[in-house]
Amino acid sequence: LGTLAYTKAARRQLWVPLIEKAAAKLFGCYEALNSGTISEAMSLFTGYPTTREILFRSPEWLARKNEELKASGADMTAEEEWQSELEVLWARLLTSHEAGYLLGLACAPTFKHTRADLKDKGLQAPHAYSVMDVREVGENRLLLLRNPWGAQSPRSWIGAWSRDSDKWTDELKRELGVVNSAGVSMYDTNSMFWMAWEDVVEYFASLEICRVHEDCPSDAIVRQRCWLPAVTGLGEMFTVTAPDEEDASVDITVYQESNKTRESAVGMASTLVDIGLVVVRIDPSSGEPLECAGTAKKDIMPEVNTELFLKRGETYRIVPLSFSHSMELGHRKSTVAIHSSHALKSVSPPRRMTSVESGLATFLYATVHGKKREVSPPGIAVYICQDSSGTIVCAENKRTDCSFVIELDASESKNVVSSRGSMTTQDTIPPMTRAVLMTLSPEKNATKFQLSLAMAHGVQPGDGGGGIFFPPPADVTMHVFLPIAHRPQQIVSSSTSSSSAAAESSAQPPSTQQRIKTLFDEFARGIDSALKLLGLRPGAQEDDLCGVVSRNQIRCIGHDSQ
Repeated sequence: LGTLAYTKAARRQLWVPLIEKAAAKLFGCYEALNSGTISEAMSLFTGYPTTREILFRSPEWLARKNEELKASGADMTAEEEWQSELEVLWARLLTSHEAGYLLGLACAPTFKHTRADLKDKGLQAPHAYSVMDVREVGENRLLLLRNPWGAQSPRSWIGAWSRDSDKWTDELKRELGVVNSAGVSMYDTNSMFWMAWEDVVEYFASLEICRVHEDCPSDAIVRQRCWLPAVTGLGEMFTVTAPDEEDASVDITVYQESNKTRESAVGMASTLVDIGLVVVRIDPSSGEPLECAGTAKKDIMPEVNTELFLKRGETYRIVPLSFSHSMELGHRKSTVAIHSSHALKSVSPPRRMTSVESGLATFLYATVHGKKREVSPPGIAVYICQDSSGTIVCAENKRTDCSFVIELDASESKNVVSSRGSMTTQDTIPPMTRAVLMTLSPEKNATKFQLSLAMAHGVQPGDGGGGIFFPPPADVTMHVFLPIAHRPQQIVSSSTSSSSAAAESSAQPPSTQQRIKTLFDEFARGIDSALKLLGLRPGAQEDDLCGVVSRNQIRCIGHDSQ
């Protein structure tokens, strides 16, 4: 009695248990504070964006990557590409430290080292370490780490550059601040120690970076709450305008609404969905999209973020994305936080997206993060964006003399849902149009899933009979709004594009009867087109379909959603 039951601080300081009590109040109880990540803690306590960089690649990942590189004709191996990524990460680590960002390292057992192996090296696992300093001395890349347990740390690093390492010289110790000019140690060498960058990569699981902007003015921080796409609608977006005086450097983060109880602390299945972000520069007067200014790669994480520059005086559309939640009945909100170097000129309130805006955002995301597959004849391309949170397939037909006919079959996939309500689709993309053909996302509560996608395609003279035909782009048994975003969109001049987008934005939603009539009209039109393509309808000629030019089987990939 009379002592603190949980966290204690040195010299009987109260700020640590007070913060712990506030967190317990936020999540419901002290039990809910069990486990967690460095990113979660830094984001909670600072409100600034955090990024996690994984410091290892599994043998399975390397094998898959080698196959991809070999198929693409690349002249490097997966191991060489990974080493190149580590070089970039080291440069980023240096600049992040110079910028005053908070840095942390997560030590955890991986396929390379067990918990016992890490203990033998003087490391605790699973455990978090803070990065106090980052230095490049000659050819040596060194980090100063600190165990937050301080003097109570049970062990310390015993490898290269540890306190008893033979790599140290008196001159180097003074240069790095290990000792002062009198040779007196400047810090507790049990809880603080130096490590080489290559050893950090070898023994730590991830690097966590929290981009704290101490010079960010209070009026340059914006927070907007937007609905994510769901059965009831396409989701919400908003626009921002950069200041007129100069360009603005911004950090944009999308946080998804989560369960008040931290599932990981009490053994519950995660309720997180995939989230992403697309930023589109638009014409402020017409709303016409001009270019994709930036994206945050979608992931099944509490937050995703991106850094970019907003050009002075320009207007941008901020679009949160979520594909796995788009088939859910329940509502879920996201919070978009913007930390800008200068106060933004204007921020609009969130509004519901139109099908044109939603489809364009998805298409732009796929072109940035996906792989482009050129299709014969020139002018036709398929974009496939595949990652650990699902797959997006888009098609673009810039030709004026023929339609692009494509069939997708994902029926061998496991534990995934299709945004089309079907695992097989047959689509015709008319001349000068683009379309989002299908998105595949993990089923709710799925811990593992498998993606398998087969593709057959060809060309057909003319407009192809009106676009998507099976399944139709609306299903009254589920919802009407979301699949409409799969309809082909015109690749047209700016004036036509802006007028069509404005017309859709201002149009009133159709009545239920009108939507049902539209559904059956499209379904009938689709059946008619399918019969013509198969030669089962009078008047159809064999050369209506110029032949399947290729049939590609995309390799099955197993993913772990955690």
